[in-house]
Amino acid sequence: MEAIQNERERLIQNQNFELPYGQAWLLLLLNELEKTSFQSKEVHSFRTELVERIGLWLEKNEFPEHKVNSYHSWLITYFLFKKSKSDAHYSRINIIDEKFNSVVNVYDENDPKDFFSPESLFQILKHQPKKAFNLVQSLNQLGPINHSNCHHLGKIISKIWTTPKNQIDALESVIQSIKEVTKRPELWKSDFDTVAHWIPQFLWFGLFLALDEP
Repeated sequence: MEAIQNERERLIQNQNFELPYGQAWLLLLLNELEKTSFQSKEVHSFRTELVERIGLWLEKNEFPEHKVNSYHSWLITYFLFKKSKSDAHYSRINIIDEKFNSVVNVYDENDPKDFFSPESLFQILKHQPKKAFNLVQSLNQLGPINHSNCHHLGKIISKIWTTPKNQIDALESVIQSIKEVTKRPELWKSDFDTVAHWIPQFLWFGLFLALDEP
């Protein structure tokens, strides 16, 4: 719990640090901690602070944004906010939901700079059927991973994220996809700056979604 306390103190001193993207992932973590023996007044208070801060950010910022390939993406922030079960804890959630529901997917799925798939997030949030996707073929087309194409790798990984309407099939599909990626260490652990600090997180999140955990 000391790490949680330290992180809370840092964000009190600098509330804009990693806002919104990093703080949205942190909110997801705090939501999970509240389900475990680590739940405490400190965790609950910290979570409440993040819900208010991120919710206000979503209210004030433009959607659809002009691009999603930044850590100020409204779309993925909203996605993580919803998956952290923050609806019941934010009094003006209807304003944010209406902002999202008023638009269709207007993003260019072929933008090589994006680090996640906007289409996949729309499919999950709007409960749409998942489109057919050949993971192995997409990975093979990437070539050697470097700073110029690692974002495209993240977009490919995010396409395994799914809504568990048929939980067994969804789970088996995600597990098989994770196996395909982990067979190739250069995709997830060979270089910290390029892949190792975030690709395993995206893989884990795919499993998390398939298990309907968030």
